[in-house]
Amino acid sequence: RSSDLGFASRRGKFAREVEAELPDYARAVTAMKQLISDSGEVVSDQNGISSTDFESTARLMKAIMKGNLVAGNDLTRSNMNKVFIIHRSLGAASIPSALAMRFTIQYNLFAGTIANLGSTEQRELLNEILDKGELGSFILTEVGAGVVSGMIVETVALWQNGGSFKLHCPTETSTKSWICNGLTAKWGIVIAKLLLPDIAANQQQKKRPSEAFPGFLDFGPHAFLVDLSTLDNAGTLTRTLMGGRTSFNNLDVASLKFTNATIPSNSLLSCGLSSVNECDGTYQLVDALKPFKFEIVAQRLLAGRICISGVSLSFLRNTISQVRGYNREVPFGKGKTQRLVEIPALSAILDEAEMVQAFLSAYVRIIESKYRNAKEINSKLAEDIALAKMVCIEAAIYYTNKLKGAIGSWSLSADSPFGGNIENLFAYKFAEGDTNILVQKVAKDVIVRSGLSFGNILRALFSPTLPSSSLASASLSLAWAVGFKTIGQSSEKKMRVWFGQHRLVKEVAWRHATETIRSRVLQKYPEFRGSAELAFFDSFSEILVRTQL
Repeated sequence: RSSDLGFASRRGKFAREVEAELPDYARAVTAMKQLISDSGEVVSDQNGISSTDFESTARLMKAIMKGNLVAGNDLTRSNMNKVFIIHRSLGAASIPSALAMRFTIQYNLFAGTIANLGSTEQRELLNEILDKGELGSFILTEVGAGVVSGMIVETVALWQNGGSFKLHCPTETSTKSWICNGLTAKWGIVIAKLLLPDIAANQQQKKRPSEAFPGFLDFGPHAFLVDLSTLDNAGTLTRTLMGGRTSFNNLDVASLKFTNATIPSNSLLSCGLSSVNECDGTYQLVDALKPFKFEIVAQRLLAGRICISGVSLSFLRNTISQVRGYNREVPFGKGKTQRLVEIPALSAILDEAEMVQAFLSAYVRIIESKYRNAKEINSKLAEDIALAKMVCIEAAIYYTNKLKGAIGSWSLSADSPFGGNIENLFAYKFAEGDTNILVQKVAKDVIVRSGLSFGNILRALFSPTLPSSSLASASLSLAWAVGFKTIGQSSEKKMRVWFGQHRLVKEVAWRHATETIRSRVLQKYPEFRGSAELAFFDSFSEILVRTQL
């Protein structure tokens, strides 16, 4: 559109990067549409509100895999650009929302984990899995853990004489839940506590004894590549479809319970850091200075957050595009009509939404590049990625809702871009790390980094100089409220006081998120300084903070 020329995002470094990527983007959209068309599958309800035909979207995903749209070499962290581009193109391809979720699960969490952490043999097996179009899943979340998955894992993998492992859910709360591809996946990356014999060689690792399984040491959560179909046949795996949902009913979300399921010793993902001796169950580190940490496996959750950020903005762009193409004429003056979307009030919302998503798209590009090029994923980059997920999804929800309310009754029609889009965006909000949990983590880290000890708080409160920003003011208030009320108190008391200050916690997290995104984008892309995109992002930032409180 000619009006695009007035956007800062249409000139400068950002525009050149986007233009250079357009051929790959266009190929991704065309290839995706062609693969879906060639599959012959028809998904009657693309938003999965009433449809329960998850087998159809599963067959679509298998067809895409067999089409070699993504290969195993595209899934290592340094080569993720193709996967990121495809995620940003999913909205333009107008694919079923369930397929977008399957795409992220299959290529990022399942295949990406193997590509980055698997042994040579496991990576070769991955190529066979992709070529055959076999679905995989990432089996982490448990009933007892809820949204703090990874922090609480009860499912265990006990070493057995002869070198195998016994995969077992010992309690009802250890049942795996909300597992996407839960019924249709042949393969799974299962997260379970590694329990090894309490022998002298393992005692040197200084791991605590397992209370539930005497004679074993608890080495914490590890990842296992498991052929789920063999466990189905053995009767040691129970899969149950979880109940109807407001959207994504065309995606099989299931609970999985393992009951004394035997898996081979080579199921353990080595991560290039450790292994288990098949003869005696001794835990062996490749480098004593580089111990295995679960965060290494969780890095794919970070990539998933980047993918979800890109998908959310992609669906928002698609909504904007379809609304702009809506051709309804309305009376506009005596004997005259005008397209509804050209009425100033609606046109302004469209421009605002487009400019904010362009600004956020710039930030997503920044963290994509940092993720691919980082020698290691540190806490700073992990937080920057979390901020993208937080804000991009909220922006997509906000502007989709705003356009839905402004366009009128067409928003309720089946041919509109709305349908279950809001519900789908909320699903992204809760996936790959619930935004509500990320908010708590971000706020806590801000306070810790600020160095606001009790003495510093007192000095700041009695200083004649006011805090330099809204974020600084909110951080000081939160540190004072929590610090003053918890002097000499137990950790449980401190936690209760923290949760009681939920408004300040949210304000600190969301102000930090928007200010960080603003700073990063202006630093990388100076063409946004003084731009309309920046002005609207600043306005949206204030709206976002107020609505979250």
